[in-house]
Amino acid sequence: MLLVTKPIVCFAEAATKPASTQVTTDLSTPRAAYNTAALSLRDGDMATFLAMSDVESPLGRVMMDWFVAHARFRTAATSRFGQQIVAEIDNKMAIGTPQRYGEQLLEQAKKRDELPLTVNGDRAVVGDLSLKKKKDSWRLILYPKTDEPENLDYADLYRAATKRFDQCARGIESGRIADREQVLRAIGLGEN
Repeated sequence: MLLVTKPIVCFAEAATKPASTQVTTDLSTPRAAYNTAALSLRDGDMATFLAMSDVESPLGRVMMDWFVAHARFRTAATSRFGQQIVAEIDNKMAIGTPQRYGEQLLEQAKKRDELPLTVNGDRAVVGDLSLKKKKDSWRLILYPKTDEPENLDYADLYRAATKRFDQCARGIESGRIADREQVLRAIGLGEN
């Protein structure tokens, strides 16, 4: 199982956030925290996303690793090949990307009156995001613990994607992956 640890968080802050993209952090209310999470995912600002998130389940760890690996890939591929290849790959993906998820959350937020909000003490749910209050700010809970068994196929799919995207990012950064076709093969979308 992949775990999010302090070295990964430090790496994410240093390497995955494009310099021109930093989300303004507002965690003062559950809705504000929802918007901050959505914007940080959409914009690939993993430093903000990681700083405002808590992991409470094994599936949450898997998803956090996926978000970090995809952000690293996105940064490496965009700087080397341009945004077009990232968009092409994201459109071919069978699983959701962090950016698409952020866009979906923002679309839901536009319908503010329809976006359900439930607050119960230091816990809140906005739409489908769970949050908890710590001191004076609301934090995102990645896949809160529940009584339901986790979907292992789902987790395995994201673990495999995490591994491929992380390896591809490393290959781009080192120069071993030098063109579009090599990127597609490394991700598993090209011909071998």
